[in-house]
Amino acid sequence: MSDQLWTVSLSFLAYFLVFCFWQRIQLFSRPLMVFFDKLCINQFDPQEKEKGILGLGAFAMRSKQVLVLWSPEYFNRLWCSFEIACFLSPVYKGTVQFLSVKGSCVLFLTSILWHIVMFAFFASFSMMDQFYATGSMNHWIALTTFMASFTIPLLMLVNYLGMSLAQSVMQLPSRLQNFRVQETQCFCCANYHQDPRTSSELPCDRELVYESLTLMYDSTMRGPEATALESFNQRVRVIAADIIGRATVEAPFKQIVSVCVVSLVPYLSELMSTLKNGPKDSLLGFDLAIWCMTRVVVWVQPGLCVLLAHPISIWLWQLHSRPSVLASLWMSPVIVLAVTISWASIYAVDLLTPENSLLPFVPFLVVLALVVLLYSPILRCERSRMKRSDVLAENQDAPPFSTLEVAQDAALEPLEVDEDGDTLVTWAF
Repeated sequence: MSDQLWTVSLSFLAYFLVFCFWQRIQLFSRPLMVFFDKLCINQFDPQEKEKGILGLGAFAMRSKQVLVLWSPEYFNRLWCSFEIACFLSPVYKGTVQFLSVKGSCVLFLTSILWHIVMFAFFASFSMMDQFYATGSMNHWIALTTFMASFTIPLLMLVNYLGMSLAQSVMQLPSRLQNFRVQETQCFCCANYHQDPRTSSELPCDRELVYESLTLMYDSTMRGPEATALESFNQRVRVIAADIIGRATVEAPFKQIVSVCVVSLVPYLSELMSTLKNGPKDSLLGFDLAIWCMTRVVVWVQPGLCVLLAHPISIWLWQLHSRPSVLASLWMSPVIVLAVTISWASIYAVDLLTPENSLLPFVPFLVVLALVVLLYSPILRCERSRMKRSDVLAENQDAPPFSTLEVAQDAALEPLEVDEDGDTLVTWAF
């Protein structure tokens, strides 16, 4: 297989096409049914809106997973607090995934950073022949300048945003310590129940949400509304901070692999070409097998370095109580040094040992062991997708749930509506 530029370009093209248009590509297979409250609950008809809000527990019960886009202002919003109420209630039996909005930006910028690093690294191999033939360093200087001009500002920006994310998570317990759903904000109350565009009267969402919370958290279903709301407030203080803190700070293994580690995949043609050409020395049998395995682990090593860099970065981000440009500046060489040592170790050993030597496996296994050690809690229990039963087992001091159950046979027939070429899904009760 050719290891020319066009093979690498095709890989990048396929990756970014899927990355940008996966929603459209998925239309060719079985569509994924998603409940999005802003679209699926009628925002204009008060009666339909009331039915939608009161029936949100039924949607939760039929959902396999809930995705929460979390930000520091999340618990200041009434509707966001109501989402948490449904997750913490006995109605919901599935899993919940907290996705930090700022963390997604950090992951996206990190992906760009690693794509540039991988491009520069593998491009340097193509310049070796020119260097040995002419002795000129011009190509190396140009490549280094190109890589540094992009990676240094990007790495500093990633560190700055990462420190901001870590700060938000570390402040979360103190913010939730005095959480009260009664003090959250909602659009209707903020505008005095009057539509700012049409001046028409807006129904109060807070009353409907309080009614649903009372049904969920009042174990007798006859107690005062305040008792049920305080029960919910206490559960948020006890449980939510722990869940979100672990889900947003711990390294998301699956996301890192699918967004960052894949930057290595386009250069698989380099490995295939090397294996096809064979070793410089004539090797047979077991020696040839060792050489082939060595080439594979040498190619895989950069991917392990990508995985290793993220937990190290998170640990550094947590050292500062607030983000600063100076801190993001000194963190950059520390991260670069850690990656360089883990990355260059296997290449140095491979260069200094015979082609049939097993020594290159030593640095590979060391880095692999570090990666497994750092990610093992995530691989073992998938903390970013915690089940309600796991939460209850770890938080025995939280107030008891209501014994209220929602009818599982609720009629939830989907109704598809075409709007501007897109299909929206609503539900009929």
